[in-house]
Amino acid sequence: MKQLCACGCGKTFEWKKRYKTSPKKFIKGHHNKLLKNKTYEERFGKEKAKRLKSNLSIINKKTYEERFGKEKADSIKEKISKKAKRTLEEKCGKKKAKEITEKRTISKNKIIGDYLKLGDIYKKDILKLHKRGLISHRQTIINKFGSLDEMAIQANKPFKIPNRWQGRIGKNEQEILDGIEKQIGTVIKRQFSVAGKYLDGYDPLSNIAYEVDEQHHKYNHIEDFIREQKIKKILGCSFNRIKDLS
Repeated sequence: MKQLCACGCGKTFEWKKRYKTSPKKFIKGHHNKLLKNKTYEERFGKEKAKRLKSNLSIINKKTYEERFGKEKADSIKEKISKKAKRTLEEKCGKKKAKEITEKRTISKNKIIGDYLKLGDIYKKDILKLHKRGLISHRQTIINKFGSLDEMAIQANKPFKIPNRWQGRIGKNEQEILDGIEKQIGTVIKRQFSVAGKYLDGYDPLSNIAYEVDEQHHKYNHIEDFIREQKIKKILGCSFNRIKDLS
């Protein structure tokens, strides 16, 4: 039978009634979500919460010897000191240790340098190239720059555009942007990749983003506004929206 999850997420789940079993109330893992932001008082009531807090404060003030006895306390301390003295390779293994040290020590300039040595690549190729030892791990790049797009912006070399985007170029977009290029006298980069989206055009010299809005854009005001704010936050650019009414 279908049942609504008691955590308030709004999701339903299938529950098969079995002999002598209490009814299931939560989707697996959602019980912890419900308790996560609750205080002791909300979870157990005032009296029980008071007892638990006093017990915890007493336990925290006790030494290892008082809690476990001298022999067990000595063995626990010995284990802790041995763990603290272990090298990264002993803790994680050679492969994992190498990845961690790379994440800690590699610089932004090194990542950009490795990226510039590569030809035009798709964003998805980063994982394959990392396996071949040509560039840092995807997550390392995200940790250093905030996103893969930000790394590409700082390197001044956008990712290659997937073929599926070619069909989304507006009918008059090419002609309109060509006209603006002649007026301003600089090259506008087409289908510029940023924040997982593609701008119709971007002028890096004046830091202006160009968007040609066709007829269907009048139904996407909210989505366009959210997308614009996200791109502005990353590039710090101004937006020039051109209406294509044809």
